[in-house]
Amino acid sequence: MNHALWGSNYFPTLANNTYRQFAFRARNLDEFKVWQESFRASLGVALGLPSIMERGITELSPRLIAEASFADHTGKNGAL
Repeated sequence: MNHALWGSNYFPTLANNTYRQFAFRARNLDEFKVWQESFRASLGVALGLPSIMERGITELSPRLIAEASFADHTGKNGAL
């Protein structure tokens, strides 16, 4: 096993040796636009946006289940 990955060196070594696919490396506007488009697409997938778009618009009609008042705030529980 690589001894550089022990103890306090583990995360710095791992971080320094990990390729960052979306690290910003653009040197001009065209490179920036390519980077931005690629990053947006991958970020949307990571956030689950395609699944949300497949479901479509959800009708929201929340209803209050319980409410409690405290000295510094009011708590409300609801359901869809």
